[in-house]
Amino acid sequence: MFVFEYITSKVLDEAFSKIKKIYSDNNQNVKIKKNDIENSINIHLKYVNNLSELISFKDLQNKKALKNTFIDLNLYLTPLKDQVANIEKEKSVSLNDVLENESNHTIILGQVGAGKTTAMKKVCQRCLFDEKFKKGYSFPIFIELKDLKNEKKSLIKYILELLGVVIENEKEIALNEFYYKICVTILDSLSPILILDGFDEVDIDLREKVGNEIRKLCLSLNNSFIFLTSRTTDFNVDIENASYYEISTLSSFQIADFVKNWFQSDKEAEEFLFQLFNSPYKDFALRPLNLAHICAIYERGDKKIPEPKTIYSKIINLLLKEWDEQRSLYRKNKFFSFPPEKKREFLSTLSFGLSIKIKKSQSSYNN
Repeated sequence: MFVFEYITSKVLDEAFSKIKKIYSDNNQNVKIKKNDIENSINIHLKYVNNLSELISFKDLQNKKALKNTFIDLNLYLTPLKDQVANIEKEKSVSLNDVLENESNHTIILGQVGAGKTTAMKKVCQRCLFDEKFKKGYSFPIFIELKDLKNEKKSLIKYILELLGVVIENEKEIALNEFYYKICVTILDSLSPILILDGFDEVDIDLREKVGNEIRKLCLSLNNSFIFLTSRTTDFNVDIENASYYEISTLSSFQIADFVKNWFQSDKEAEEFLFQLFNSPYKDFALRPLNLAHICAIYERGDKKIPEPKTIYSKIINLLLKEWDEQRSLYRKNKFFSFPPEKKREFLSTLSFGLSIKIKKSQSSYNN
């Protein structure tokens, strides 16, 4: 994979010339070379392709190709937290329609395990290999926002370094117009699709700062397109020229399509679906992350879905702890002092209390 499949030498020359002018206007010496940008983009494209072409997690015996397993997701036109009536839940659009037709920068919200990151990996693959999809954009830039760990590290500087524009001045640059101009100039010259994955994974102390940078980029970029993902409850940034969507749970038809793609065998898929839909935990399969793990556990075993206790324990551990650990993510947020063990204990107590209450209510009703 070579960068000139995506951007021409002329485009790189123009971007480099514009950057040099900004340096010159600000009485700075140019400290980069065109080859630095070219090599950095090539390295990043290889990273993006390797990251996005496969599905992999701890419980999966063999990695699976994303193109063979991905199904189109449905997105609510109004995020759940902003809905004022149940009828709004019926207003949805497919992810593919959004990718094909949305002209605004796009915010993709969703609950844990809804498929936000996987959806963005699909965007990367389409941008890399589907000429019909590109719509004038040259290549994908994929940034995991969890990597912004240093309090002095701004998103603007992170993007510049990724593109081979190394800034030696270590002063605060989050809102510095000099570096901001360079970032906007090079992005609009190269016209990438910029994917910012996991706003909820940014340390809570940095979110306001990063959110302001994202908003400013969205308002300033004319030739680049931004996708931003976040858990619904952790996103409160208002971006005027962005469209907001939230990933909905899977329908029965989507679950069936997912399973058929996963097993690549109609017979095996039908047997799995029969066991799943006749199990007490079929609702767990409404999120892609949970469904993928149930499929993997089924494959590793003797082609039988384990007893409910095993699945309940596995999914709860996955959502509370394991999924973050598998991605080397350690969240620093307002619930940092509420570790997974205490969350599990709280949920167990709550479940027990609700069970007793429901049984009493049913007994009273029957009497």
